[in-house]
Amino acid sequence: MAPNKDVYKCTKNDECFPEHKNEDDCKANGGSWDAYASAITDYVNNPEIFQQTFLGLSIMDFSANLGLGSNSSSLSVNLVRDEVNFETYLTPSGTRDAVSEGYHPNDPDAFPIDLLRLHNLENDPNPSHPNRGMGKLYSTHGDIPFIPDPGSPVFFNYYSGRDLYKTA
Repeated sequence: MAPNKDVYKCTKNDECFPEHKNEDDCKANGGSWDAYASAITDYVNNPEIFQQTFLGLSIMDFSANLGLGSNSSSLSVNLVRDEVNFETYLTPSGTRDAVSEGYHPNDPDAFPIDLLRLHNLENDPNPSHPNRGMGKLYSTHGDIPFIPDPGSPVFFNYYSGRDLYKTA
């Protein structure tokens, strides 16, 4: 699969700065607006199954049953720790966040407070940043399991490459 080079990111001293979303903002802050091979671009153009995570662990397989009427629904997920799973195809930067891990439906920084406390990150305003916080931990140590207390909400998503798209 040949990567496409039409996605850009802001870098400075080999660190990624996702808060700078356009070339002018990036360069005004001393960064370099660089093209890179985006996994999202690759999978949109060539859909395949790829490694995904849930609650800090890699998904081996899953089974879902939808209950209709008074029947209950169920989800069974088999997880495994992969210590070399350093990135995700679900974010443009490749950094795993609270959404890609299933801890929150739409806020990438909404990790469970107990997980942040475990890694002394409870005061970090942007814990999913690629160069620090949970983003850095995932990209350095691979899977980091954290199972919330029973009854806590979690958000399971599984994507095919067809579900991914580039955003400006």
